[in-house]
Amino acid sequence: MESIPYTTEQKAICREESMHQCESVYDVRDFACDAHYPSDKSIGVVLPQFKRTWLERQLESAMNGTQRPSQILVLQGMQHQNYQPLLRAWPIAKHVWMTNWDSPFFFRFLVPLLLTTHYIHNIDDDVVFSARTLERLNAMIDAQSAPVGIKGRVVSLSDYRTGRFGQSLEAWKDQKVARDFLCNSYGGVLESVKVFWRYRPYTQRNGEDIHYSFSNSVECGGHVGILPVENEAEDVEDHGWDAVATYRKGGHFAIRGKIIRSWALRGFQFVNSSRVSLFYPVPYKQFSRAHREEALYV
Repeated sequence: MESIPYTTEQKAICREESMHQCESVYDVRDFACDAHYPSDKSIGVVLPQFKRTWLERQLESAMNGTQRPSQILVLQGMQHQNYQPLLRAWPIAKHVWMTNWDSPFFFRFLVPLLLTTHYIHNIDDDVVFSARTLERLNAMIDAQSAPVGIKGRVVSLSDYRTGRFGQSLEAWKDQKVARDFLCNSYGGVLESVKVFWRYRPYTQRNGEDIHYSFSNSVECGGHVGILPVENEAEDVEDHGWDAVATYRKGGHFAIRGKIIRSWALRGFQFVNSSRVSLFYPVPYKQFSRAHREEALYV
């Protein structure tokens, strides 16, 4: 028997019926930036580690806070520290060890897909949260449906010709919470991590903070937000000014400027878009093919 081809209208009806079936089975209305899963308020934490030794303090602060995680993943890059004795003392922390995957920056946003919690927080190895940090970040996630963190940057300049960029380093105590990209911690729901992988990166060797923030802003609308500090007791410990800080590596800021330029060419709207662009050809069709390819993909 020959099958009867569906019309476009019939196909649309079938898709709608399939969607309703998914909704009835999984209790999900749609799947986009917010899949509308019923929130059980569960918290997952990813703690990437490289050379620093603040892991015990991070675990203590997480498990002694006003809201505690039910799942913790410790992601270890290479073998600079022996975390095994500490991990045995903290059985809640599951250990993922990168021994043959040379993509430490982006890999930290792959392992969260292993978590089954509602909230997911990816926390740098130089940061120790205060007792209420997770609680307040989760409240922000609920309120604005966008990724949030404890610190962030505003891009103040992007030079098309050189790839040079400037960033505003306003104190995170500023009550204006919108930023172009987060740094030090990255909190959201599972969908924010899935959005991360929808976009091809300029490079996987740097800029995972920019990629996470920009991809979510482009896909979901609105800029990422940072947590205003209410008082000194809410301060987060920042140990990032040490000898192993990434910004001390040669070429760090040069490559980040090119990453930001690649997103500008994709049409990213910066917090201060009117002041950012420098020497960008207008209209877009004036870009040479070579410049477009170099700026977008490496």
